[in-house]
Amino acid sequence: MPPHISEAATEAFECQSSEHYRGAILLVRAVIEATAKDVGITSGNLTSKIEAMAAAGLIRNIIKDAAHRIRQLGNDMAHGDFVDPVSAEESRLVIRLMGDILNDVYQTPAAISQAEQAVQLRRQCATDSETS
Repeated sequence: MPPHISEAATEAFECQSSEHYRGAILLVRAVIEATAKDVGITSGNLTSKIEAMAAAGLIRNIIKDAAHRIRQLGNDMAHGDFVDPVSAEESRLVIRLMGDILNDVYQTPAAISQAEQAVQLRRQCATDSETS
């Protein structure tokens, strides 16, 4: 994961732990947008970026739906529609879902790549043993 995204995600966690729930939600929304841009989805609004990430297979459909909920909540914060307080539970849930999004986009593909490399290395070693 690129440092600028992991740093913003860390800030969201820090806001959550300091009970700055609106700030946490705003940062998570920004992390989703930055993630889309990082994978080359740069045009359109966040709604279309989330849809494009799902269409490209970068996030699962259930995670796409979660990203839209985060976007909506973040939009409320960004546009000053926060008369009602944000609960610790809402903020915790948004943080957790951010982790799921980042896992779909970065961690899972990296783990799959490592597993594929391990299989290739094992096959190469087996082939080398047979030819020796």
